[in-house]
Amino acid sequence: MKHLIIILGLLSQLSAFSQGVINFDITFSGNPPFQTPSIPGSGAILTGDIFYAILYMDATIPNPSPLSGSIEELDGGIFTPVIQFTNLVLAAYPGGGIAVDYEGSWQLTDTQIQNLLAGQWYAKVTYNDASYLGQIMAVPEPSSITLLLGGLIVILSCLYRRIVPKQCASPCEN
Repeated sequence: MKHLIIILGLLSQLSAFSQGVINFDITFSGNPPFQTPSIPGSGAILTGDIFYAILYMDATIPNPSPLSGSIEELDGGIFTPVIQFTNLVLAAYPGGGIAVDYEGSWQLTDTQIQNLLAGQWYAKVTYNDASYLGQIMAVPEPSSITLLLGGLIVILSCLYRRIVPKQCASPCEN
């Protein structure tokens, strides 16, 4: 039983990262770049060592298009550009949404993948008057969350059995 608990505890710590494809949300906190509700949210995918990112912005606003877009790494409180987007794309979506976006794919090194998974990468979009910064965070797979919760339940039930004294089936002797 003790070995089963250890194995289940270790399995509960497995993450979506072992599954080969990792999805990421790009969250612009507070003041996001211009975007319409019919346009999908910005995001990224890591497949093996290939990283694909897309930053959607509203194309219908009277403001000029963004001047630049990049992926930056936060290290010691300083943002350093890692990837520069080169093409601004105009795209139309079913339902009438129109957006400009920065998109691209790049091959990453092991160190870059580790920093990305550690939440140190940010997407940056710059307009004439402002820059917008969004953190790139991995989206946990539902199966990983279920596995984690299952492992926690097993560990907690075993701890409960150790802490709570066993009830006597017959009257206990003093």
